[in-house]
Amino acid sequence: MKKNTKIYVISFSAFIISIIFMWSKGQSYNTELKDSYEKYQKINEILSSGENIEEAEKLLKDIEDDFIENPEIYLKKALVSVELEEYEEAEKFINKMFELEPRLENNTDVLNLYAQVLYEKGDIDKANAILNKVNELGKTSE
Repeated sequence: MKKNTKIYVISFSAFIISIIFMWSKGQSYNTELKDSYEKYQKINEILSSGENIEEAEKLLKDIEDDFIENPEIYLKKALVSVELEEYEEAEKFINKMFELEPRLENNTDVLNLYAQVLYEKGDIDKANAILNKVNELGKTSE
């Protein structure tokens, strides 16, 4: 075999191997992503039913590393923490959401959750201030 032919065969073989490797990695990633999505859907079902909250907490721990810091994941973590009556944790998660997505500070659903958390923690004045903000936001959206 000529020298150029050997180089071509070796190069082509390396190219094919790298394509197969990338395809394999892509398939693995798709499987992991699908698994995480199914867990996320299960978390939503659990939160809707209000039952088996501990399972939702476990599922959140399983998937949180699969996602870039995402306000939606922190919202789910806050909701689970409220269900478990872990209000300090819920407040941390809500504040992390605000840090990641400042526009959520004007989201009435998130603010109502925040007010609930503050009320449960005993911070009535701050909860009332948040509820006043919710009322003001409601007036401006009409």
